Amino acid sequence: MAKRKRSIGGMNVQSERNRVGGMGMAQIAHEFSAAEGEFRRLEAALESKRSSLRALRDAMLSALGGYGEPAAPTRKPASAPKAARGPKPRAPGEGPRAGSLGAIVLQVLSDGTPRKVSDIITAVKKAGYKSKGSAKSQQVMVNQTLIKLTSTGQISKKDRGIYGK
Repeated sequence: MAKRKRSIGGMNVQSERNRVGGMGMAQIAHEFSAAEGEFRRLEAALESKRSSLRALRDAMLSALGGYGEPAAPTRKPASAPKAARGPKPRAPGEGPRAGSLGAIVLQVLSDGTPRKVSDIITAVKKAGYKSKGSAKSQQVMVNQTLIKLTSTGQISKKDRGIYGK
């Protein structure tokens, strides 16, 4: 299989390796300093061209009377922070929204008798709460709601799996 020829900046890499391979360290250092000098010379020529182009641009702009002033490079303005996902936070002491699962659970527990989670789930369904989820996901949602209401102090956990007002 033939090796592909690699080229960097118009220079064949393999032929340069072969050329440099037979040189001594002093000769390589001399070649390097010559290449570095050539680079500096070309860099100065480039800067000279840039400054003459800038002067030409400025002369053209002044002839136009300032019209077509080049816009200063600007950054894209920072966008406003994105809104947090989920429902809008409620004020402290404010109960859950009407018709929400939390409101119905509070309504079920409003009589003051402690209830098991399974009894609360049954009462929530009887109260008319509709969910598109499976029975297991409904149980999970009610458990999450009970934990949330307990953490906000709206209900209390009487025992393991038993909640009340």
